[in-house]
Amino acid sequence: MITQNFEDFPDHRKQFYVLLEAVNKHCFQVLFAIPAEVFKVFVDSIVWSFKHTDRDVMEIGLNTTLDLLKNIASPECPGATAGAFHQQFFISIMNDVFAVLTDTSHKPGFKQQCAILQTMFNLVETGMISAPLFDPSSQAAGTSNSQFLRMHLASLLASSFPNLNRQQVEMFVSKIFELHNNPVAFKELMRDFLVQLKTFSGATDNAEFYSEERALEQQQQIEALPQALRPVDLAQEADRDASMMD
Repeated sequence: MITQNFEDFPDHRKQFYVLLEAVNKHCFQVLFAIPAEVFKVFVDSIVWSFKHTDRDVMEIGLNTTLDLLKNIASPECPGATAGAFHQQFFISIMNDVFAVLTDTSHKPGFKQQCAILQTMFNLVETGMISAPLFDPSSQAAGTSNSQFLRMHLASLLASSFPNLNRQQVEMFVSKIFELHNNPVAFKELMRDFLVQLKTFSGATDNAEFYSEERALEQQQQIEALPQALRPVDLAQEADRDASMMD
């Protein structure tokens, strides 16, 4: 049901991912005690969830992924466990998040996708990940995680989007690392990058990229209204009138 398609039994599927979200949120320590192969299934399942096009399942998967990354980076997680996690899963998770970020069917997850990637690059640039994300025997001596990630990402994007020239890719990758600790600017960078891609240009509806800004603008408009005209106040007034009539 989970690995073969993303459509059958939607209610069961959603509740399964709600369970994984709850385990990660409330029972995180138990993940240190389960066998490595079971933990891999746990992580893989979360990745499968954010590949769904169902908005609810996608959102649960992205939120769980972000929470998992933060839990692994927290002081409560043993250093050896964190190192093993990052070595085994960091690159694959990053690749999968970039895959859904650049897929037009996953635009509703744009905000969370950006938050995950920004968190991952921030962990690397601030030295929170001490274990090498690469095979030391295959890399030149002195290579850092930051240097390796830059090379890996440039290669990934260049091969995935041949319509972009090497200079565009390298400028984008360089900017990603410059903005690792600036979530707002990082999201704007990602949005501009997606608009450069042919799949997101032209007649494609990119309104999802601006949903957060629209919500903020609407909230500011409401706050600018006189108190008596605000939607919440009008609803409360209607409730009071109904109560008086009863």
